[in-house]
Amino acid sequence: MDSNPVFDSVFVSNAASTFTLDGAKVADVDSCTTCNSNNDNPSNTVAMIWTLSSFSLTDGDFIYVPYNIVLTFAAPDLMFDATTYYDSWTWATTCTNTQFGVETTADGVTTTPVMSTLAPTCTTTTSTAYGNSLTIAITDENDSMMPSTWDNWEVMFAISVTNPSNWIGKNAYVDAHIENGFNGMTIAKTSSTL
Repeated sequence: MDSNPVFDSVFVSNAASTFTLDGAKVADVDSCTTCNSNNDNPSNTVAMIWTLSSFSLTDGDFIYVPYNIVLTFAAPDLMFDATTYYDSWTWATTCTNTQFGVETTADGVTTTPVMSTLAPTCTTTTSTAYGNSLTIAITDENDSMMPSTWDNWEVMFAISVTNPSNWIGKNAYVDAHIENGFNGMTIAKTSSTL
C-alpha cells in the first residue's frame, strides 16, 4: 500500500529575521478502513499542530495587530511528462489557536495562554507555481505579540492539512512568514533550512 510519510518531519526554509516553524501530526481525521498504521495515506486529512517559536526579535520589539501569519507549501513537482504537476498539499480553512505566549506552572497546575480570538479568519490561496498558502489574519487588538521577553515565546495553531492524491513518499516543505497587515511588509520569516 502506498503511504505518504509527509508529516513525520516538516522542513522549512531560511530567512534573515527569524523564528522557527514546526509541524506535528496529531491524528488522521478521515475515518478510513484502509489507512495504514501511520495514517499517512494519499488524500487523507491530517490534524496538525503548527508551532512558531525561537523568535530572534529583541526584547522590547513587538508585533502589533493587524498582522498575518502566512504558511506556504512548496510548489509541486512536474510529473514525468514534464507538463503535468503533481497535486499539492492543501490547507483547511479553520485555524484554532492553542497557545499564545509562555506556559506557566504554579502549584502543579499548568496554564496555557491563548489568543483572545481563538479562531481568527484563515484564507487559502491555490498556486501551482508557488504552492498553496494559508493566511491567518490577526486583527484583535488583544492579540498583538508584546512579550516582556521573547525567550520561550510560542504561538501554536491547530490546522489540518490534506495530503496530495498522487504525490507519494514526499516530505512537505513549508515556508512561513509574519507580515504587516496594512502593507504586507515581512516582519519575520522561518529560520530553518530546507
